[in-house]
Amino acid sequence: MPILAKKPKPSNPQNGWKRAFLLPIAAFALLAPPAFAEDEAVEGAAAGKPDAVLPDVVVTATKIATPKEQIASSVTVITADDIARRQYRTVGDALRGVPSLSVIRNGGAGKNTAVFSRGTRANHTLVLLDGIEMNDPSTTDGRMNFAGVQIDDVERIEVLHGPQGTLYGSDAIGAVISIITKRGAGAPKVSLQLEGGSFSTFNQAASLRGSNRLAETLFDYSVTLERESTDGISVSPARFTPTGAKKDEDGFDDTTFAANLGIAPSDILSFRFTGRFTDLRNDLDLNVFPVQADNDSHGEEDRLFLGGNAELSLFEGKSNHRFAVTYTDYNRIVRDDVDAINTADFLRSKAIGKKLKFELQNDFRFVENHVMTVGLETEKEKITTSSNSTSAFGPFSSSAKADARTDAIYFQDQFSYFDRFFGTLGLRIDDHQGFGSEMTYRIAPAYLHRETGTKIRGAYAKGFKAPALFQLFGSSISGFGVFSGNPDLKPEVSRGWEFGLDQPFLDDRLVFSVTYYDNEIKNLISSTATTNVNVGVGETHGVEVSLTAKILENLDAGASYAHTRAQNGITHQELLRRPLNKATFDLAYQPVTALVLSFEGSYIGRRHDIDASTFGRIKDPGYFVANVAASYELAEGWQAFGRVENLFSKTYEDPDGFEQPGFAFFLGVKKSLEVF
Repeated sequence: MPILAKKPKPSNPQNGWKRAFLLPIAAFALLAPPAFAEDEAVEGAAAGKPDAVLPDVVVTATKIATPKEQIASSVTVITADDIARRQYRTVGDALRGVPSLSVIRNGGAGKNTAVFSRGTRANHTLVLLDGIEMNDPSTTDGRMNFAGVQIDDVERIEVLHGPQGTLYGSDAIGAVISIITKRGAGAPKVSLQLEGGSFSTFNQAASLRGSNRLAETLFDYSVTLERESTDGISVSPARFTPTGAKKDEDGFDDTTFAANLGIAPSDILSFRFTGRFTDLRNDLDLNVFPVQADNDSHGEEDRLFLGGNAELSLFEGKSNHRFAVTYTDYNRIVRDDVDAINTADFLRSKAIGKKLKFELQNDFRFVENHVMTVGLETEKEKITTSSNSTSAFGPFSSSAKADARTDAIYFQDQFSYFDRFFGTLGLRIDDHQGFGSEMTYRIAPAYLHRETGTKIRGAYAKGFKAPALFQLFGSSISGFGVFSGNPDLKPEVSRGWEFGLDQPFLDDRLVFSVTYYDNEIKNLISSTATTNVNVGVGETHGVEVSLTAKILENLDAGASYAHTRAQNGITHQELLRRPLNKATFDLAYQPVTALVLSFEGSYIGRRHDIDASTFGRIKDPGYFVANVAASYELAEGWQAFGRVENLFSKTYEDPDGFEQPGFAFFLGVKKSLEVF
């Protein structure tokens, strides 16, 4: 079967604005005049200086380190302390407690994991690792699979809700999830960790972190090696298992190596390199009518993320410039042979996706109370995919080989007046090699009433999602006919607004927050019998409520609730796998200095899905899952820990046809020591 490749694009007259506009700005960035002074701690954090300490700061919302109280956007932050106390093992696990995020995993550990933000599609969330885009360009819609994203080297996760096209371009319709890894500081420290438990699970982690100064040059380093191995569970529910048949456990192996290295030869210049390589091996159940054991189907996947940047601070830190290069590489294969149980099933699938991106960000402080940001970006993504299979439905084959380039320029004004009025105004233009230009914008003001601590915030923004390369240029042949991509697809476009209130009580011991949002997405890409077309409309709106309380000096509690209404804007049917109601509860108790206890419960309400047997539309019931964790300092540098997942052994499927793990327990030990 021939491979559909992207045709060369004729000269685009819109390229003129790039030559006439971008080059003068790039030159201007290097000749910026002095600006007015600003808080030195904020400048130091923004410049990435290791010794700049600024608590309660958010970077993702504005691309400039900013105190959270000045942020108008709705942001959820998961810290390293949260991760350690709750003993999360993957980023997907950590995201389950975030309001308005629906995390769907096809079975046990390591299985395909999708995140739906505020009712949008799974490919409407942009995921970053230290600024490196993690979304997989080789998937059919460009989504991120959170399976196997380990968390031992993660310092914090920032979830920026709502359309964020102005700073981040394509994919940022529902949210931006920014994963920020740990940096080394102080004397070199080695950490070793072992954990074992249910499903023949054995996890290991080792890290080395530290920093040292040689003359005027500061070096910092963080190197982590993580290994996860489990026999897993069978995702096939008991209702699909023939009488007398043995369930097939679906194992998973994950090896991840990560590094975060920095060098600052002077106070005005610094360099940083981030790299992560992940090797995944997964047993799969690919038979879907019905879902049942498949002993020889498995997938193998390598992921490589590389990023390097240089930061230059001029005029005593009043003019900052950051040049970054990032690279994303996915290499994935899936195999399934004919066997005695599945006599008709055969599959050979391969997908390669690459993305190379260059970015120049310039932050100027020309006018008092304003930070002007001008950014230039160019990226190229490329895919090569092929799949050949046979099943009870007949033969099937698909393929794609294509690439596309996107150039962008963006502006942002971050303002602050009277230490009460804060906000951002932003505008961005992306020029895609296929569909042309797309403009996005964002307006996000906030008012902080200092006397009562009341913050009123809002935002109105536009976002977009560029068609995936497979949607544009992929093709398939099956017994149902020939399907071809559509190179004339337009981007999916969203416009949304939100309004929120944050209110502390009792000297910040009790903090209440509420946000209402509304979002409309047009030009949604849907499939006909022969191609892809822009015909869909999505409408989402909802309420997010959170409450944190410091009940005692050693007892903290938190709760959140999200009501999400996501529906087809044409048929008004509720969208699949988005729970109407979601609630979480978290309790942290430290009865003595050495002992930390944690309880976390989540209620996922009813949601529409597709029946795994009949393919008809159904409504799955809600369920409640609770986890507990404990850690104890045995001696200096020694820690014992344990956790129980699904404490009440709830049996449930989410999505339908994929059974989730039952009661499970895990025990481990960690040793940390300074090398010198």
